[in-house]
Amino acid sequence: MKQYVYVLDKDGNPLMPTTRYGKVRRMLRDGKASVVSTKPFTIRLAEKTETSVVQQVACGMDPGRTNIG
Repeated sequence: MKQYVYVLDKDGNPLMPTTRYGKVRRMLRDGKASVVSTKPFTIRLAEKTETSVVQQVACGMDPGRTNIG
């Protein structure tokens, strides 16, 4: 299971989460982002983003083997 880093823009609006941990570490080190929360790990960008496009997200549930047939 992937661990996601949630991202907020400068105004606090949600952006798409990421799994690019190295990029997140560099952004934190360079002062381009700050930590908002550690559980779940969330960062806020310090600069205005060019776009704020957010994709549709769908959630699927697996009922497991007890409901087969």
